[in-house]
This record gives sequence, structure tokens and C-alpha cells, in this order.
Amino acid sequence: MAIKDLLVYVDNDEQCANRLQFAVQMATHCEARLSGVYVRRQLEIPSYADVQIPQDVLAAGEKQLMEMSGAARNTFQKGVEGSSLDSEFHQLKGVLPEVLSTSMHYADLAIVAQRHPGQGDLNVHYSPEPLLFQAGRPLVIVPHTGEFTYSSGKVVVAWNTSAPSARALHDALPLLRHAAQVLVVSVGKSQQAALADGSLARHLTQHGLQVEYRNFDAADSEAPEAVLSVAGETGSELIVMGGYGHTRFRELVLGGMTRALLESMTVPVLMSH
Repeated sequence: MAIKDLLVYVDNDEQCANRLQFAVQMATHCEARLSGVYVRRQLEIPSYADVQIPQDVLAAGEKQLMEMSGAARNTFQKGVEGSSLDSEFHQLKGVLPEVLSTSMHYADLAIVAQRHPGQGDLNVHYSPEPLLFQAGRPLVIVPHTGEFTYSSGKVVVAWNTSAPSARALHDALPLLRHAAQVLVVSVGKSQQAALADGSLARHLTQHGLQVEYRNFDAADSEAPEAVLSVAGETGSELIVMGGYGHTRFRELVLGGMTRALLESMTVPVLMSH
């Protein structure tokens, strides 16, 4: 299926303009509509304090929120300016993960932000992780540091035979068909055996893909470093991988591929669960 409806998360972070640049380039390549979604904050006032706060203070807080919303709209409009895209901006209200996840139900792919631990206001309590589980849609997560472009260049696919890995691969097929190079990376002897049986190669050949395969004989814990290293060495502009093949609790306690990439990504990552 072609990617024809892209959603990009718009916020008040300084990195938003770079995320929009990436989204515009991907939407242009896919000949897709681009929708910008901004989730407007609510004034966070404890119920017991409501009557104690002067009206002018409440009005000042509401004015600041309106200014933030207007700034986000301007960022989006500036980002799509000069492109030939069919684009639209939506300002929504509510709890950020739930509202954004619901909006993603009506898109083929969503472009969102990596969590920025040093940023005090990513539109309040933002993290891409809940979106993986609630949206039912693939995410492209753009790092919070750096400037990134999308030009149908080189793509790294992190493969481990899990269901999320298979889902991510197939969600990315419309992009992989036009990539200049597709490199499938796996880690561990069991994954090497899975590649050696040729099932994945035969399947991707049916989709017209010419793919290079690379396996690293290393521990699972070294997989994130291996994938990021290959992406860096090859100048890849996108990593494709499944998200949370294990439970979030297990990854929190023992570590895992998803958690490591979410924390240390150096290029945009397409992730599906």
C-alpha cells in the first residue's frame, strides 16, 4: 500500500522546524498529504486552588497558551511554505498521548519527536513510547538533536524475526522500494541462521528489492550499537525496526533494542509494534 497520508507532530520545541523539514521532504517524495497536529495544553490548576488564583493570573496563563499555539501554527506554515504539498494544520485539545494517537489512526505514517530530556516543555509530558502501543500506526521518530533530510537514500533495516520486526519491515516497504540502498542488519548466531535459510531474501525479491545482508556475531546487548554504527558508516537516512519485541517492563529492567535506540538514535527511526 502506498503512503498517501502523513501526520507530523508539531510542538514548541526548537527542533520542530527540522522535524518539519524532514516531514515535508518525505511527504513530497511520497506525493502525500501532510497534516500537522498540535495538542494545545490545558492550564494545570489543582481543583483546590481554583478559587484562590486571581482572574488576571488565569488570563495571563491562557494568553501564553494561545501564543504557544500561534507560534506552532506559524512554524508549520513556514515549514510547508514553497512546497506543492496538500497540507493542513490542526490544533486539538486534550491529553497529549491520547489525542495524538487518535489523530494517527487516520494517517498512514506519523512523524514524531524523540523525547528531549533536557527540554522542559515538549508540550508537557511528551514521549513517543505510548504512541507505539496506542496508535496502531508506524512512527518515524526524529532525533532531538541534528538536522535530517529524506531523499530516498540509504536505509538500514534492523531484523530479528520478531513480529514487530516483520511489521516494521512491511510498513516500510513503500519507502524501501524507492531507496537507493537497503541494508538488512541482524545480530547473533540465531539471526544468522534465519538469514541463511533465504526466506527473507526470497520475500523481498518478490517486492523487487535488491538488498544487502549483514550479520554481527555478537550479544543481543550489542545490537543497538551495531545498527547505529552501520547507519553511520553508510550515511543512511533512516533505520527501520520493530518496537518492543519484549515487554516494556523487561526492557526497563534488562535493557533492550527499543529503549536503547529511543535514547541514543542518531538518524530518524521508523518503528512499529
